[in-house]
Amino acid sequence: MTLSDEELGVIRKLAAIGTMTSSVVHEIKNPVALIHGLAEQLQDGTVTPEMAAKVGSKIEKASTKILEIVKSVQDLVHGQSAEMVMENLAGIVEEAVEFSSRKSSKAGVEIQCDGIPDVDIKCRPIQITQVISNLINNGVDAVAELKERWVRVEAKDAGADVVVSITDSGKIDKEVAKKIFTPLFTTKEKGKGTGLGLYLSEQIIAEHKGKVEIDLTAPNTKFVIKIPKK
Repeated sequence: MTLSDEELGVIRKLAAIGTMTSSVVHEIKNPVALIHGLAEQLQDGTVTPEMAAKVGSKIEKASTKILEIVKSVQDLVHGQSAEMVMENLAGIVEEAVEFSSRKSSKAGVEIQCDGIPDVDIKCRPIQITQVISNLINNGVDAVAELKERWVRVEAKDAGADVVVSITDSGKIDKEVAKKIFTPLFTTKEKGKGTGLGLYLSEQIIAEHKGKVEIDLTAPNTKFVIKIPKK
């Protein structure tokens, strides 16, 4: 049976939606985990009104992020893409780190992040946050059983571009590095990884006319993202 171009287009679209949905399930876990942790703080009986206000603000922010992620899937279903806007890079990185903070804390992994340049970039903020958070979480998973456990997020203004790097205290095998962006390839235990996170991250950065790759010259596992400012 030969399928028409229209039928093939529908199949490709459904496959893309399935892939995105798998990624969304993975990414929604981050703000949901943050909300769960904040809710526990509110229930411990020691929260002052001032602390409650701050916790409530963080819960509202995380809830809004979930709605934005869900909307990204709805846009895909309807053949739409979110408009690119000018957004502050430091704010994007801060948000990604916050979404990964509960996971890293539970694993005893330190997230090191400072000196992010105060520069605006044209992007889809939710997508860049998703990519950075995904790379941080991958780093946390990779070093959770090591003696030395840290993930470092750095960035620099490189003229027409910005460069963001996520380094962890582990080391990646060069043969694994060659396949790391392949769809469905994962180094995690069965049931703990979809093998889609890095593939989708690469696609997102490509849509922003940028590039994400592994720096094999670094002494530790280091992912580098390069994105044009405009």
